[in-house]
Order: sequence, then structure tokens, then C-alpha cells
Amino acid sequence: MSLPSRADAAVIARGTMLLLLSELVFTGLGALVKHLAPHYSNAQIVFFRNLFALLILLPYLLARGKLVFKADKLRFHFLRSTTGITSMYLYFYCLGVLPLGEVTLLAQTAPIWIPVIAYFWLGDEFKKRYLFSGLIGLAGVAMVVRPDADTFTPVYLLGLLGAFLAAGSKVTIRRMADSESAHMIVFYFSLISTVITAIPAFIDWHPIIASDWPALLGLGITAALGQMLMTRAFMLAPPGRIGAWSYTQVVFAFAFGWLLWREPIHPLSLGGAALIIVAGLTATGILLDWWRRLRPA
Repeated sequence: MSLPSRADAAVIARGTMLLLLSELVFTGLGALVKHLAPHYSNAQIVFFRNLFALLILLPYLLARGKLVFKADKLRFHFLRSTTGITSMYLYFYCLGVLPLGEVTLLAQTAPIWIPVIAYFWLGDEFKKRYLFSGLIGLAGVAMVVRPDADTFTPVYLLGLLGAFLAAGSKVTIRRMADSESAHMIVFYFSLISTVITAIPAFIDWHPIIASDWPALLGLGITAALGQMLMTRAFMLAPPGRIGAWSYTQVVFAFAFGWLLWREPIHPLSLGGAALIIVAGLTATGILLDWWRRLRPA
């Protein structure tokens, strides 16, 4: 097997960095959702997340002359939006019921499904290291979260379903990459999501506390930025090559928990973090490249 070219390695590295940044931003989004969940309905939080993301994105696109309403693959925009919205409802609901770290664990099972969906739908090559890295990453996540069987509830199944739908949504991005720009993919997702989620939000409406408006606005800021970073990452590199790096959101989640709420970090979390990093390096082929360079000729 030949080593990846410098150009390919640079693309994978860039896609990886963009995905890492998106996971950090999405962790901030999760923290905001958890902060708001006791005071507002799940439908309201999902709606404001999409509405403010759309209002933030529109001026950005208009200023750069990139707002084009024509889409070559409108049906895939609807597919990405519906799967993404459903996943979002499930994820936000779980954040209001379960601890942040455990919800993050459930969400980070998505990278295991990404190369499988990409293989059957897009015809991407499925390498053994994708499965290997997925299992390593999941083991690392389990060490970080340490789920207790005695605390199991059906909500965990909802979280797992949300992760599967999120994986499909991410692969849909790759399906549109040949004709749709990252800006338009994010724009159509925000537009369609805002329209669809408006009705449930107004049906289950709770009065807004003035001091919570900055946090509600923050939902849109983190969502728009995270979506742009994630979309660009998956347009640059095949999902199976960089998907395992999504596991780092678990590390970010526990870091946020300690910094914001002084939640203790178990020693096993450090071992789990190491496995998560190994999983990412394995999926991208960087670990294999290092091994071949260090191995005597």
C-alpha cells in the first residue's frame, strides 16, 4: 500500500482541523442548551437555534454575494434538513434529561455509522481501519463517560437514534459537495429548519426571560459557526477519513463541565482521551504514516 501524497495529506489535515474546531463550537452549543433547558420547551430551543443561525448567516452571505436561491440538489437539502432536525430534537431533549458527558457519548457514536452509510450510499471505500478506529474511539468515550447499567433509561435509545440520523445528515453533505457550496448547504439547512420548527415552538411556547436573550442568541452564533466549519470539513475530506475526530467533543464536553461548573474529571477520562486521539489518528491514516516512516527500511 502506497503512502498518501503530500497533497492528499494536506487536505485530510485541513479537514481534520476544521472538524475539530466545529466540535469545540458545538460543545459550547450543548452547554447553552443545557443551561436553557429547565426554562424553555425543547421545541423553543430548537427553533431559536435555527432562527438566529439563519439571521446571522443571511448578512454574511449577502455581504459576500454568495446568497443564491437556486439549488441543483434541492431534494438532498430537504433530506439533510429533515434528518438533521430530527437528530437535533432528540439531542436537545437528551441534554435536558441526561448529563452532558453521557449525551455527548451517545452523539459520538455517529462516526461509527458515517463510513458505513458512505459505503452503501456513496460507494466510498471501506477500509478496515475505519471500523478499528471507530471501536477504539467508542472504547475511549466509554472510559470517559463510564456509563452505569443501573442508570439506563429509554432516553439513551433516543440519543443513539439521534446519532444515527446525524451520521446520515453528515454523509448527505458529501453527496451534495460536487454542486453545492458550503455556504448554500448551511443556508438551506437553516432556512428549512426554521420554517419546519416554527409551528411546534409556538404551540409549546414559554415566556422569554430578558436575561436569557444573550444565551438564545448564542445558540444561533455557535450553530452557524459550527455548521460552516463542519460542512467545509466534510466537503474537503471523505467522511470515513475524518469522522472519528468527532469523538474529541467528549473531551471538550468534560473540559467545559470542569471550567464552568467545576465538575470533577475521573482519572479514567485521561485514558479515554488518549484512545480518542489514537482513533482519530488511525482513521485519518496519520498513525499508519508515522509507523511506516519510523520503521526501518
